[in-house]
Amino acid sequence: CLLGEQAKAIRTILSPLYNPEGELWFPRQHPSSEDAVTLRAMYSGKPSIPHTADWFRYIHHNDSNLDVMKLNSNWVYFQAVNPFNIDTWKGDLSRFKSRNGKLTIY
Repeated sequence: CLLGEQAKAIRTILSPLYNPEGELWFPRQHPSSEDAVTLRAMYSGKPSIPHTADWFRYIHHNDSNLDVMKLNSNWVYFQAVNPFNIDTWKGDLSRFKSRNGKLTIY
């Protein structure tokens, strides 16, 4: 049996992420995505992907001593900053769809 906080954490992980306007930013994690590698990388509560931690340290905050574990999850801010205009995904496939484009994701 899961305790209340544990159940809440699982519901959060297995829920999609939406921005304040209700647009989908990131799909949910799939049930059974808890393999050993994914568990260490995503669910441990520790920064296990050094590139991501360094991105926040050096690009977003310009602070080599930044403790990324103390960052809040203000994704609206992080998305809006868009350093070096790196956000190449604009999320609009309407032109592609209107031309009957087919997208295969593997």
